[in-house]
Amino acid sequence: MFLAGLKAGLVADQNCNGGEYLAKSVAGLKAFGRIYAGWAFSQAFYREQVDIKTMGFASADAFLKGFWGSLFQDRDPNNLLAMLRTWQLAEIAAGGRYRGDFHLALKSMLPKAVIMPSVTDLYFPVADSEHEAATMLNAVCAPIPTVWGHVAGNAGANPPDTTFVSERIAELLAS
Repeated sequence: MFLAGLKAGLVADQNCNGGEYLAKSVAGLKAFGRIYAGWAFSQAFYREQVDIKTMGFASADAFLKGFWGSLFQDRDPNNLLAMLRTWQLAEIAAGGRYRGDFHLALKSMLPKAVIMPSVTDLYFPVADSEHEAATMLNAVCAPIPTVWGHVAGNAGANPPDTTFVSERIAELLAS
């Protein structure tokens, strides 16, 4: 549903013209950013606003306008639509080998893995990642303890998250 909302925001722009843009999609790209804003960071991130102020914004509204309002303005809307479509179709069990059996596909993954959702990630809930790690033969789930939501772990964005991810990767490589 999240991805469908992003697509709807892009194609609602009056300049969309079925993907043959008549002019820059300012409104569509702004809508895309606004929709993303409600999912990328957690509610706690916005409620606490500590990190918003550390990032140089006086309030959540200023962050919404200053950060999210401009984040996607230099992007090609059709590239974003292609990204959304790829995300929607990316199914590890698709194709002949697994015949749609998601659990069989997970069980077939042999390399060691660490799955690191954020405890506040709205895209990938910890319970889903725990289930996937338990199904895989050599995986562990190590949730990132943060309010940064889906953005947690972006290298350098939030030093404690970066440290947590780096330590888990080091543990994986040492095992």
